[in-house]
Amino acid sequence: MRLYLALGVLVASATAYGEDVAPIDGPRPIAAFRVEGDSKVTDETLGYLLRVEIGQSVSADSVPALERALRSSELFKSVSVRLEPAPPTESMPDGVVVVANVVDKHSWIVMPTAYLLSSNWAVGAGFAENNLFGENKKLLLYAQLGEINSFFIAAYIVPSFRGSKLSLRADTYWQKRIYDEYANPVDKPASTSLARTSDHVFVNTAVAAGWNHRWWLKSEGRLRAAYVRYDDPHVPDDPLMTLAQPSPDGWDTTIQGRLTLDAREHDHGVTDGPYAQVVLEQTIPRLSDYSYSAVSLRAFYAKRLLGAHEIELRTYANLGYHLPFHDEWTLGAASDLRGYPTEQFRGDVRALARLEYSVPIAQWNIFSFRGLTFFDSGVIGFHFTDPDQRSYLPDQIGRDIFRNDVGGGIRIYVSNIVLPLLGLDVGYGLESRTPTLYFQVGLTDL
Repeated sequence: MRLYLALGVLVASATAYGEDVAPIDGPRPIAAFRVEGDSKVTDETLGYLLRVEIGQSVSADSVPALERALRSSELFKSVSVRLEPAPPTESMPDGVVVVANVVDKHSWIVMPTAYLLSSNWAVGAGFAENNLFGENKKLLLYAQLGEINSFFIAAYIVPSFRGSKLSLRADTYWQKRIYDEYANPVDKPASTSLARTSDHVFVNTAVAAGWNHRWWLKSEGRLRAAYVRYDDPHVPDDPLMTLAQPSPDGWDTTIQGRLTLDAREHDHGVTDGPYAQVVLEQTIPRLSDYSYSAVSLRAFYAKRLLGAHEIELRTYANLGYHLPFHDEWTLGAASDLRGYPTEQFRGDVRALARLEYSVPIAQWNIFSFRGLTFFDSGVIGFHFTDPDQRSYLPDQIGRDIFRNDVGGGIRIYVSNIVLPLLGLDVGYGLESRTPTLYFQVGLTDL
């Protein structure tokens, strides 16, 4: 999508049509976009947010869908769209200008963060901008110091490069973490005993380019290079008793391809619609010290009910061949099984389902409170192993671990800020019969 709009067109439009604008009845092609109101969004970016292009036909019946698209971007506090006749040209004698009168939300935030688990703590600080230069670009800078996990992440995302269908992304991730591997004895589902602890250093940089085929369909290629190192692998109860590293040190360079279908609508913390994604990843020979392949599938469906209620089902399927330790699938913690410790279960084959139902609780000033209940269920195991790239624990290969949890939580949103403010979940493991608390302040997406 490209937009070339001369200043003379704006002047002519304002002069010729002024306050008496004839109604737009039948479908007419879009000649230009214009932003009005308290907003930094550019006219060029407006077309991308509206999910339409120059030359595409619209009518008065299209206005509700256009307004819904702007609300779904979650960049605005208020939205109003109208159509005005455009100055006639030889190539487009009956064009229209799509005018959006919008008021921006506060698009950036600088905030300290805190993360508390029953066996882990971390503090950090981050900066996030969700509408950089008014072009819907995303910038994230975040650093965390933790008891177990310390890291720095930076990401820059361009959803639509200069109004075109091209998207760009660059990110880097540096991590120093203590990894615990759990024994997970078959006859003791409530056990949280550890079998190996090791220090892990991971330095990763990636670039990606994609193409927006439709507003709801995108393909992307990503090149990623990382250096991985393991230090001090030992028995947790006896630090002097050393063990083999989970995987060898080395370079991990991969190429990724992903296809994403995202037709969801977002409105004040409520989501409606489908989402699906497939990701293929393969190491690059001679540029990587590892050799593995991975396939990841995700499919979500959210349904808006009773005005502001929401029910959502999320499903995941993951398959890996000869995965090293740092690329294995895991279960446990806020992103999957909320009733179990972080990454308690590991494997190269994983299936997961999460069902949530959320309801509005209260609205106070600029704060919105939502409550939710959830059920999580997952299975994981090792089936495509490589002893040359991975030092497995006893009884780890050839068995599948099936776990479930239930629980509830709360979310707090600020109406004039794009990002949510707080998330709190309490999960109860049905097999472990143990509750686990997850609490985040700041940049959270539980």
